[in-house]
Amino acid sequence: MKHQIKNRIIPACTAICMMLALFACSDNSDPEEDDDGGAVSGKRIKSYVVNTASGVNGPVRWEFSYKSDGSAKQIDIYDKSSKRVIYSTFTNNSDGTISVAEQIDNTYSNTKWVFDHSYNSDKTLKKIQGTAYLIGKVDPVGANSTDFSYKDGKISRVVLQNGLITVQTDYEYDSKGRISASIQKQGNGSSFKNTFSYNSDGTLQKVNYQDGQDIISINYTWENGKTTAGAVFHVFY
Repeated sequence: MKHQIKNRIIPACTAICMMLALFACSDNSDPEEDDDGGAVSGKRIKSYVVNTASGVNGPVRWEFSYKSDGSAKQIDIYDKSSKRVIYSTFTNNSDGTISVAEQIDNTYSNTKWVFDHSYNSDKTLKKIQGTAYLIGKVDPVGANSTDFSYKDGKISRVVLQNGLITVQTDYEYDSKGRISASIQKQGNGSSFKNTFSYNSDGTLQKVNYQDGQDIISINYTWENGKTTAGAVFHVFY
């Protein structure tokens, strides 16, 4: 997916980086258990809001909803007038991980993206294969792929390719095992560093990242007393 802000395009890997941070501070263990690593067991994201120094033209708010078993259900994306402009729905595997995500954009591009997920034997995300269609059509009009690498059980690198560009994102961690920064390397040789900050309970509070000359911040809201089943939202819808 691409988010349009001030007539510039934020690459999908930036959104991946944001969602992976959510995944990094969530797991499926007992929500009452203190893991002394600062992560929050099973807490789930409610929404996040995009803010920029230069203003936002396009999607500004992402709202997350869940099925009765706690697995991913839908993401609704709104513009600054609170009009829903994009939405994503999910088909889940029996273990709660996401099998297929479909993203419908009938506002900006009139497209439907279908994202097929594959996993490693330990249920960590291995690859997302995206295929784009014009709404109501059956012939593909675009494609991308995202590959995930791990080190010591943590995400270490994400590589996005769409046939024209390759964007690589490498992750850094703090002493509590949370993503503290990511280095995004564009195909043109440019590089940007994104930084992450957390609430006292270990949930992600904010991501600051750079889009060209604009500094963009994403502020997160979490549900109180709610836990997830299986994977949380951790990719770019």
